[in-house]
Amino acid sequence: MKRHRHTVGPSKPREGPAAVRSGHPVSSFRHFTFVAVTAAVPVLFLVLLEVALRLAHYGGDLRLVVPRPGANPDMLMINRGVARRYFYQRGAVVPEPADDSFLRHKPGNTKRIFFLGESTMAGFPYEFHATAPSFVGDRLRALLPEYNIEIINVGMSAVGSFVVDDLVDEVLAQDPDLIVVYLGHNEFYGVYGAGSSMGPRTRPWMTRLMLPLLRIKIALLLRDAVERVREMVIPAPAIPGGTLMGQMVGQQDILYQGEVYRSTLTAFRENLTSIIVKAKDAGVPLMFSALVSNIRDLPPFRDAASDSAREGGKANFSAMLEAGDHLSMTGDWIAAAVAYQAILMIHPGSPTAWYRLGRAQLARGDSAAARVSLVRAKDLDGLRFRATEEFQDTLAAVCRRYGIPLARADSTFAAASPGGLPGHELILEHLHPTIEGYFLLAKSWTRAIYEADVLAPQSDWRWTDLPPDSVLMAGSTVSEFDRLVGDIKIALMTHRWPFTDSRKPFTYVPQSTVQGVAYEYVSRKLAWSDARYRLSEYYAAVGRYDDARRECRAVGRILSTSYQPLLRIADLYRMEGRNGEAYEEYLAAIRTEDNPYARLKAAIILLEREEGTRAAAQIETALGMSLGGGWSLPGPAAAGAHYLLGVAYAKLGRTADAIAQVRQCLAIAPDDREARQLLRQLIGR
Repeated sequence: MKRHRHTVGPSKPREGPAAVRSGHPVSSFRHFTFVAVTAAVPVLFLVLLEVALRLAHYGGDLRLVVPRPGANPDMLMINRGVARRYFYQRGAVVPEPADDSFLRHKPGNTKRIFFLGESTMAGFPYEFHATAPSFVGDRLRALLPEYNIEIINVGMSAVGSFVVDDLVDEVLAQDPDLIVVYLGHNEFYGVYGAGSSMGPRTRPWMTRLMLPLLRIKIALLLRDAVERVREMVIPAPAIPGGTLMGQMVGQQDILYQGEVYRSTLTAFRENLTSIIVKAKDAGVPLMFSALVSNIRDLPPFRDAASDSAREGGKANFSAMLEAGDHLSMTGDWIAAAVAYQAILMIHPGSPTAWYRLGRAQLARGDSAAARVSLVRAKDLDGLRFRATEEFQDTLAAVCRRYGIPLARADSTFAAASPGGLPGHELILEHLHPTIEGYFLLAKSWTRAIYEADVLAPQSDWRWTDLPPDSVLMAGSTVSEFDRLVGDIKIALMTHRWPFTDSRKPFTYVPQSTVQGVAYEYVSRKLAWSDARYRLSEYYAAVGRYDDARRECRAVGRILSTSYQPLLRIADLYRMEGRNGEAYEEYLAAIRTEDNPYARLKAAIILLEREEGTRAAAQIETALGMSLGGGWSLPGPAAAGAHYLLGVAYAKLGRTADAIAQVRQCLAIAPDDREARQLLRQLIGR
């Protein structure tokens, strides 16, 4: 019998069609599934994390435009918290834009203008109607009465061209008819600037890539985590000043024409180009403004060249500077100029020497030479809070290349300044205009809009109907309150670094009631409208009724859908005995926002005119609003309304109705003597 040979080891796999059909395909499917699941898990995790962060409102709502709370779902507003998208540093001041409102769907006759840029565009140190965009709106409404002019100010302190370039897409989505941009001063110390303490200092292309990603909550979380780790590893440098201006500085000395300077100028040019291309692609007109700054009355903040010179030859440099200063003090301006020129022969990069030379040249009447010297001093300033002329020229060159209008505000300010050199008469400190300066800036922009033909056909502009500047300023409702708010903010800022090296704390001490109210507002102890109402009450108490009404009108310009400012204005006319104007204002309050209070007060005037029928109609409507119209008159007001209606019915001979109304009054206010007396008279008839 033949024996079979057995082998040790694994048996040979079966071959054949079944193995081919069932083996390899199964392996491929499993491999594909494994890879797909492996890839999907982190994606799913990121999606869930993003959803969770959004549900938790991490970082808040950082959109530029958000729905405005209220009854009208079609009303939008600028998000005051949008700057939190860009600013990260615990304890830092985060700037806020104005919360201007506009309709989601623009009416057909509306011209919607967005204003983008830095603190000058925002109107610092002023607010609301004391800003250049607001003054532009006043002019345009007079010049283009057939249009509804919408002014939307998105200006923010401490932002530069990176931020504006990031925001412009969201602005373009709101159907603007024109975008006006003011940029250039914040390119170094604005958030994401090369010398800023805020935001990572990356290459410009990386910054442009990163900013849009901050709309994603995960990217925001990652940014915040990186910043917190960086704070722990590398403590933030001591902030030299408590102001936003002081907080923004990360690198104090930035050499003129140095590497940081040149790279920042290049980034500025590229950002301007990006803004223009986006607007052109969207078919939206765009206009830039040239920059203004104080070149005559503000010495350089930082003189690194002088510091270096003092270290190498302290006695020589200081002695030469003191000699020039002595000659200036004695009025020998020619000799002083020679002394400063001698310093510049040795230290041509000293902005201090250039500035003092310019002042000496100006004092001896040579404005042209003074301008050269003072501009040179500004450009050499080691702290770059004012744009150099090269940035100004770059802005002009980019606008020329792409055919974008440029409002030459610099020329306008020069023409309005002594010797053609802007100083404190138009600029408060280094670059923020006075109220008159902002008014002048608005004139420059309005004229440039007209000449560029970018808003409405030039045939629609009614220049002959434009009121004088004094009338426009009066209509703006700018008051002493606005000026004091600006003065206080500037005083608080200029008593700190970089305007002074003093470490002594500065406290503003109000010297009058008006100053006290303004300081309470600046100190955030009073809301803006409450501050102006308090001033109105003060002015009324001392008989300054025009000033009192101006404060209420200022509130009315901002709270344009509220009856309350108009009601107060009417009350002030009535206090002054001007019942005709009071009645018209009560009617205006009713048209703006129908309310029982204005109707009742209008009825009082009608009763005094012996117009009982019209008075009764107003009171009946007011009571109807209280009963079923969503209003709730407090007890004394409701009692007064019934009493007034009783008086009106009595005048009309409706005695029974009058008695019923007076009894309703007494049911609410049993101690009302006038009502009891009227009831006795009515019963005795």
